Amino acid sequence: LTATPTGAGPLSLALNFGSLTQLAAANSTSASADGNGVGTPLGVQIDNTGLVSVSYSNGNTVKVGQVAIATFPSEQGLALTSGGVYQQTNQSGSPTIATAGAAASGSIVSSSLESSNVDTTSSLVDLVVLQNSFQANAKALQTENSIEGYLNQLVTQ
Repeated sequence: LTATPTGAGPLSLALNFGSLTQLAAANSTSASADGNGVGTPLGVQIDNTGLVSVSYSNGNTVKVGQVAIATFPSEQGLALTSGGVYQQTNQSGSPTIATAGAAASGSIVSSSLESSNVDTTSSLVDLVVLQNSFQANAKALQTENSIEGYLNQLVTQ
């Protein structure tokens, strides 16, 4: 069996049905009940370790996975692609995959939105102070040029 999933290379599977048997008896299924009623998903939570949990309407919460964090030897070597997504390159090196808090993988802050690491208020204040300093220096140079011009006129007369 050969298939080519969208966005992937051809996938080849060799199936062997030689060891399957069919007994001359009625088919049956079996299951076990855990005592809980049927529940529908209500929400998803991610904790600080990256564990993903789904809470259900029947009161159950099930851990369904964990977020993996990739670190690269050279983050500057990553290539920025469309949509603000970074892609591995030869310059970035091979990723190290770990969980939150392990080694240099960083941490996860649950229910938070990542924001800029620049304090825009202090940057604007610094910009205004710098502009005022520039204007004061420009005025001082203009005044110096005017005085120098007057002195030159006095000396030549």
